[in-house]
Amino acid sequence: FVAVLADSGVFPAWPEHEAGPPRGVLAFPQFDWMFTSVGASDSAAPACLEDKHGASCLRLGTALRYSKTPTFVTQSYQDTWHFSEEDPSKVRSESARALAARIDREVASS
Repeated sequence: FVAVLADSGVFPAWPEHEAGPPRGVLAFPQFDWMFTSVGASDSAAPACLEDKHGASCLRLGTALRYSKTPTFVTQSYQDTWHFSEEDPSKVRSESARALAARIDREVASS
């Protein structure tokens, strides 16, 4: 059995020690709310929860570390869910590159 996550919804964390996401890039802060308010914690891997990762268990970079199923991930680098502009072509190229690099790190670290 192999799982395939097409356009996986990789919303990377932007740690507070950094300046946050680049201009025009959304941080998708709803993970905490989804985890605590709508029962999304029920879909997190029990081992991830035991390791006290909390809402981060919903982020792909964390979740993949706990997956026992071989998983193939595809993720577009420019998805309208990632940008505050309705037209992603208006987002500054350095912001789009920073997002792409962050997505790469998120997936590669898992």
